[in-house]
Amino acid sequence: MIRNIINRIKKSSELNSGIVSHSQCGEDLIINYIFTLRGVVRPSYIDIGANHPYGLSNTAFFYKKGSRGINIEPNPDLIKLFHKYRRKDINLNVGIGNRDAVLEFYVFEDNTLSTFSEEEHLNLIKAGKRLKGKIQVEVVMINRIIEKYCNNRFPDLLCVDVEGWDFEIIKTIDFTYTSPKVVCVEAAEYSPIGAGERRTDLINYIESKGYYEYANTNLNSILVRKDFWYNV
Repeated sequence: MIRNIINRIKKSSELNSGIVSHSQCGEDLIINYIFTLRGVVRPSYIDIGANHPYGLSNTAFFYKKGSRGINIEPNPDLIKLFHKYRRKDINLNVGIGNRDAVLEFYVFEDNTLSTFSEEEHLNLIKAGKRLKGKIQVEVVMINRIIEKYCNNRFPDLLCVDVEGWDFEIIKTIDFTYTSPKVVCVEAAEYSPIGAGERRTDLINYIESKGYYEYANTNLNSILVRKDFWYNV
């Protein structure tokens, strides 16, 4: 399925015009294809665990084409880059969790692996990853962000990549009240070669909230809300 989608994208006029993916596995181009088919030219977004303004970003593509959204990055060193290079976005130096609190954030030398999850940080150390340090970071529930910055309406696109903390965040969303049209979430456990075990419980949970899995790049799953996709 994913090969067919990518082949269709490669044939599109946008890609032939030189537009380049910023995502790890082309997720942004797949998401753009979905929104284009549904007539959404500049989708809004919230990117949780944004990490870098452009490198391995699922939202940089949309920012460059005029979309605006919210980037959430708990690492204070990394959020500075968003303030500099994504100035038209809302950039927040907080974490997202299942309660409002101040929690320990494990910062790895490979900053893409930094996490609030104690279990995940221990697994990463066992896998040979080097811990740079621990810092205290404010964590808030996602509904507070939606209330404060989005007028109680979820942005079109939700991206979540928080190293073992994804399900904790997803479970706090009240999908019956407001929900994203498209969700891009890390779908596999960590593996140095990208062959980690698939997080079927997470994907099944999102599907139970009225979504279906449009594409799976192995590392990430892209799910589309059924009423958005089929509402012709």
